[in-house]
Amino acid sequence: MRGAAIAYALTLVACGAAMAPRATPAGAPDAMTMRPGDSHAEIERLGADIAAREQAAGVAAPDAEAIAAAQPMSATDAAGVCVAPLTPPAACTDTCTLATAICDDAAAICRLADDLVGDAWAADRCAAGKASCQAAKQRCCDCH
Repeated sequence: MRGAAIAYALTLVACGAAMAPRATPAGAPDAMTMRPGDSHAEIERLGADIAAREQAAGVAAPDAEAIAAAQPMSATDAAGVCVAPLTPPAACTDTCTLATAICDDAAAICRLADDLVGDAWAADRCAAGKASCQAAKQRCCDCH
């Protein structure tokens, strides 16, 4: 009888562990529990990161035309604007690393915007991020 009780207790613990919420990386918000204001703050933070990286890479912020053109595409499509070299020349390493980080931030913004259905501001920030990603990736591809 005692063995059955131990097995039952272990089953409860194992099931409870499987149902526990996944941990998010330190400092990263959990999109499932974020309120719209929190999502906006995270989008702002990611947008500021993109702006700093654009400046470091010598990439101009996208204009309204570039943002509008990026609106219908996915973040993955924006990152695939060109095929960057697997091993960029030494002079281009920073530019290509920054481009990858910009595209990662743009994808994160778009995931948050997708959760904010009908939020025009978030959708615009997503499009701006995709346009920034495209410009940064193109800069990497053009670097020699």
